[in-house]
Amino acid sequence: MKIVCFFALFLIVSSVFGQVPDLSKMDIVEKSVPDGPVAIVLGVPVSKEEFLTRYKTELLECIVMSRNKNPSDIDRVRVAIRCLTLLAEREILYQEGLKRKYTATDGEVKKEMDEQVTILKEVLKSEGKKEPTFEDVLKLRGDTPESFKERTRKNVILEKVKKAIAEEKKISVSDSEIKQFYEQNPQLFLKPTRIHLQHIFKQPKPNAKMADEKAWSDTLKEVEKALARIRAGESFEAVARSVSDASDRDKGGDMGWMPVSGLPPFYAEAVVKLQKGEVSVPIKSNLGWHLIKVVDKESEEKISLEEARDEIHRVIYERKLDEVLYEFCRPYLNDPEKVKFFLALDPVLKKLVAVEGEKLSEQNSKKDSAVSGSKSSTPQTKGKSSKSSSSSNKKK
Repeated sequence: MKIVCFFALFLIVSSVFGQVPDLSKMDIVEKSVPDGPVAIVLGVPVSKEEFLTRYKTELLECIVMSRNKNPSDIDRVRVAIRCLTLLAEREILYQEGLKRKYTATDGEVKKEMDEQVTILKEVLKSEGKKEPTFEDVLKLRGDTPESFKERTRKNVILEKVKKAIAEEKKISVSDSEIKQFYEQNPQLFLKPTRIHLQHIFKQPKPNAKMADEKAWSDTLKEVEKALARIRAGESFEAVARSVSDASDRDKGGDMGWMPVSGLPPFYAEAVVKLQKGEVSVPIKSNLGWHLIKVVDKESEEKISLEEARDEIHRVIYERKLDEVLYEFCRPYLNDPEKVKFFLALDPVLKKLVAVEGEKLSEQNSKKDSAVSGSKSSTPQTKGKSSKSSSSSNKKK
């Protein structure tokens, strides 16, 4: 399912930021990855390629959740450690499935493969993209028909193992737990103010970082011409298709429904001033120039406990399952004879955290010095005033 998640995240990030972050650029994690396997789990190697695919997917999730296009080195390393652990757990659980003689029938594998293809088709359709063929899905996955089938077969066995362990540990979620979760997390059960947007994005040449003042000015003129066409009666969709540099230009710049709280700041500030059907003036960001149109708006409303019950149950159940699976895998993970890691990220994280700690300590020290200096000057003034008052009293 990860390819579907990755592709959906790819589309979300591209629509929000105008372009997708360059994940191929070498970062602190990729610099640390060995040429061979990143780990050997119960005698089975975890390849560099498998790790990097998982890492980039998780990193995109981090970008979407934090709205930060450039995660810090500490965040990147933490994401990588999580990916490495999850891949090791996955292999441990798969080997457990083989021990228990679990199998995946051709029918089960075909059903799972069909579901993955269907989900990806729905994602693309919702984004106005061309419906992919089976060959397109394989290309996106970097798979052959044989490797796709084998990977899916492994996933089916893994799900059977997880289900069996959950039943053995008697994982359950009570009504009181669901109610407590609902009451303790009220912010999660508000449908935020949503807005349906269309946009046009133009990037100065050759790109936003290297463009000079003239390139930015020329790009603004292009956007102003686009706005003039819209004001003259041409549809926003048609203009977006002809001039926009965004990935959604082919569907008329339609970004779909989005929570206002999730918009980039330069969009959020503009939409507050716009009514339904209105188009903004050109908006400048560090990426380029933008035009946005408010197609529709929805107000915030509270989701009832009954509406949220199934989703809360799923979240709590999966949280408990993750804990149980980790406890099952922990003896293997802690045994260097059974699990060997060749991507040493813990020392890197410790060093990064130590450096951040030193910076924070230095900043706090400077603040304390400034406050201390300010306080030391105050008593002197009071002292002089006191003496003056005392002297005055004596004269009297």
